[in-house]
Amino acid sequence: MPKKKSTSKKLTLYQKVSKKFTALNNKLPEEQKLSIQRRRQLIKQGILPALSTTPKSKIRVKQIDEIIKGQIALIPTRDPNLCNLNYISPSQYQEIEWFEIDEFLQRRLPDCIYVKVNAGRFGSTKIFNTRNYNYYFNGVQQITENIRKEVGNESGSAFYSGRQMLRPKMKNDGKADSYYLDLVLYIQPKRGTATPQSTLGKITRYQGQDEVETKNIKETATKVNNKLDKILSKLTKEKEAKGRAFRQIKKDDKKITKIVNKKVTPRNEFKIIEDFAKNYERAKKKLDNYLSKGLISKAKYDKAMASLKENYDKFNEN
Repeated sequence: MPKKKSTSKKLTLYQKVSKKFTALNNKLPEEQKLSIQRRRQLIKQGILPALSTTPKSKIRVKQIDEIIKGQIALIPTRDPNLCNLNYISPSQYQEIEWFEIDEFLQRRLPDCIYVKVNAGRFGSTKIFNTRNYNYYFNGVQQITENIRKEVGNESGSAFYSGRQMLRPKMKNDGKADSYYLDLVLYIQPKRGTATPQSTLGKITRYQGQDEVETKNIKETATKVNNKLDKILSKLTKEKEAKGRAFRQIKKDDKKITKIVNKKVTPRNEFKIIEDFAKNYERAKKKLDNYLSKGLISKAKYDKAMASLKENYDKFNEN
């Protein structure tokens, strides 16, 4: 009887490398693990080019393994203590505005923490690691929009507060991967007490098995929280700078519009032309500067530039 032909497709070189990389990554300590995006980047930019000089038929698993390990060795590791919730003060994850949850997960929380966004009737995510966080893929965007339908864009109407909890089937052993942060949504009425939108689980923190270990935990926690405070301070300054940029754009637009709508007479014509040219160029330079510093998005820049051009065309028509 003739043998049946195998219907399974052979893995491509990229797939072989990706499979091996995932297996190696899973064995790394939390502070060294890489996100899916970072692994894909390394495969395309470093690993595949390194394998390109070897004929595909002669590429072996051992060679792939060595190249991947070489790439991993080049990457600076995070401070391992930043990945352990036992060193992070609960004050770092209390009363986060509901519309700032994306920024919190992306920029304020270390990118090696297990998290669950728990908004009750508005929706909840599975437990995921912030290293692989995606606003849309993890379902946070949908939860945020569900909340928005009820509270509008009002600040102070809802917030998240975190609770350190044990991951399923894990022990309270002090290891970074044993815990996750349960970010519970609270609805805050105009009067009265804020109400959690889901059941509050048991808070579990590792305190140490003796006085020496407890002391070490406290000392390490101080260093970790000092680092996180610096991150928060930097984000606060950045947010303030963005706010100033936003207000300045509105102010400049209003000022230029006012100049454009001024009644021109032989007596003030030269002064109006001079004022418009000066304010137009100044506003344009500010926009370029804000964009280059990341204080405004490209969409905001384009919108503001379109308004400037509209005023420019209108001024020249007059």
